[in-house]
Amino acid sequence: MPTLNEAKNLPLVIARIPGWVHEIIIVDGRSTDATPAVALALSPKARIVLETKPGKGAALRAGFRGASGDIIAMLDADGSMDPAELIMFVGTLIY
Repeated sequence: MPTLNEAKNLPLVIARIPGWVHEIIIVDGRSTDATPAVALALSPKARIVLETKPGKGAALRAGFRGASGDIIAMLDADGSMDPAELIMFVGTLIY
């Protein structure tokens, strides 16, 4: 999940991530708020990846490099996608 100053949005997004999700990777792009701390408080299993290069593309690449699973799904931290919909994406790949 690429982030930049998303501390206020993370409680809405992380709370809706299904329990079957293997890992949560938060890629922080130099936030000036408490984004990384909020992410860890909401999900202690989350892993924070710090990205110094600007842009969403750099954040996505950093997150993909840090992922350990066979299937990777990306969410925006602004809540524009409902994390409960992850099952539709993953289900399409599996079946």
